[in-house]
Amino acid sequence: MADEWVRTAAGVKQLNPASLLEKRQVQAVSALLPVALLAALVAVRTFTTDHRLVLDARALGFGAPLGAALLRASFLLVVALGAASAALARLWW
Repeated sequence: MADEWVRTAAGVKQLNPASLLEKRQVQAVSALLPVALLAALVAVRTFTTDHRLVLDARALGFGAPLGAALLRASFLLVVALGAASAALARLWW
């Protein structure tokens, strides 16, 4: 039983060498990768429907608070602006 644990630990160490994970480039990429994946997921879910590009109330509900966030507005204002702009766009659209 102990031999199996030693072989498993050695195999994991070979697959995941510490020297590779300690490189600056790998750390930089691993720090930014979750942000990029989340941004891509938000973009796909917001702007597509049935594999087509759609600009509707969701786009306005995303764009208005994005502009406010870029202008350094407070979090509560950004959330309220997103909800209000999406709701008004759905009423008029």
